[in-house]
Amino acid sequence: MKKIALIGAGQLGSRHLQSLAKINIPVMLQVVDPNKDSLKVARERYLEIPDNDNIHQIDFLTEIDGLNAEVDLCIVATNADVRFKVFQELVSKKKVSYIVFEKIVFQSEKQFEEAKTLINQNGISCWVNCARRMFPIYNQIKEIMAGDSKINLQISGGDWGLACNAIHFIDLLAFLSRDTSYKLDVTDLDPRVWQSKRKGFIEVTGKLRGVFSNGSRIELESIAGSEEPTRISINNSQVKAVLDEGRGIAKISRREKNWNEEISEFQVPFQSELTHLAAEEILEGGACKLTRFNESSLLHQPFLEAIKKHIETVEHRKYDYCPIT
Repeated sequence: MKKIALIGAGQLGSRHLQSLAKINIPVMLQVVDPNKDSLKVARERYLEIPDNDNIHQIDFLTEIDGLNAEVDLCIVATNADVRFKVFQELVSKKKVSYIVFEKIVFQSEKQFEEAKTLINQNGISCWVNCARRMFPIYNQIKEIMAGDSKINLQISGGDWGLACNAIHFIDLLAFLSRDTSYKLDVTDLDPRVWQSKRKGFIEVTGKLRGVFSNGSRIELESIAGSEEPTRISINNSQVKAVLDEGRGIAKISRREKNWNEEISEFQVPFQSELTHLAAEEILEGGACKLTRFNESSLLHQPFLEAIKKHIETVEHRKYDYCPIT
């Protein structure tokens, strides 16, 4: 029987738990959060899912010490500001085979480098939960764009949480273009910052632009005070695609079909429909569709540095970390 731990039972963590409740292999689940209210919500959400005979036991704990000595898979779904300390404590006290980190993984390059050392020393395989790599629609687009890896990706919408969520789209372009080296331009970000809906973290608005080493380009726009729905445009020399994830509508035009637009519907899976699929792949085959830690580290670091510098410019103060999650 496999042993799975979930550390962090907040809003997102509880959705991971709902998905794990659907797992198709025999497991023992352990959920850790120092906040008893979060554990209560997580338990309630877990009980919303129909009983599953594959869940042989579930424990709700307030400390990492209570976990099994050996953990097959751990999902670390805390906020970014405490994630490195949680990871340090976990690997110092328990033997863990596989880890899935939520993003933003860590808040500084130093933490990434120290984490890499610990990962290598402990022989852990790690991934980052940039889940669009699991969405059928983006795998379909990747397949039909395969002839040209120079891709343009544009995201525009009202207040969609650029600092929190941009890494998802940077990761998406890396996935589609098969490139991980890029530079960002923060010139057109708005000259102010906002308090995130998560206390103690900062959010930004405006336009963030980037260029990948293979010529692919990304433009991310979050419009302050707007309720404009988020629109995703992806194109290369062969394909033009416009996606509305909120409505589940894709408009795709292909050169080989004389650019005739085809409209189709697609589903955006909830986190509560994804985690168990990745967990099954990892526990049964030692791999999954999520982003490998080392690749995600390469994608996180230019982004963290660019956003940190922008925040420092706006606030006229220095940070030794990037205060986003």
